[in-house]
Amino acid sequence: MKEAVLLTAAPPDGQADLFQGLSPKERADNLEALAHTIEEEPYMRPLGEEELTTRKNTLVDNSVTLNLLAEEKKAVTAEINGKATRLNKENKGLLDDITHQAVKEYGKVYSILSEDNRWVDKYNESGTWLSRRSAGPEDSQRHINMRASA
Repeated sequence: MKEAVLLTAAPPDGQADLFQGLSPKERADNLEALAHTIEEEPYMRPLGEEELTTRKNTLVDNSVTLNLLAEEKKAVTAEINGKATRLNKENKGLLDDITHQAVKEYGKVYSILSEDNRWVDKYNESGTWLSRRSAGPEDSQRHINMRASA
């Protein structure tokens, strides 16, 4: 792993520990006496070894937690997408039923020719009327389509 470096140059002649042996009050008094201006501004304070180690450990912990959360999110997303897919499929069927105002079923359909041979009405096994169409030439030959009596 590549080590990060502080981008500011070190001060010349060992001035990095200026007034380090003094009390905080003495240090502040000396710094104020030597400074030609004093301003409030943001600056980069170098981290000590302990602070740097703490931050590195926190970064590793956060990365592990983020990885676990990503895996959990993936599993939850897959579950939610599965539920949504099932609901969308069900909704498509319901929408088709509503659009056609009917439901598709499989069973016996009885075609009954009208007495004047103009219409063919279709009924299901329970006797519910399904549809009507004009009778065609194939419907006029009743004896071919008639069931044999027992």
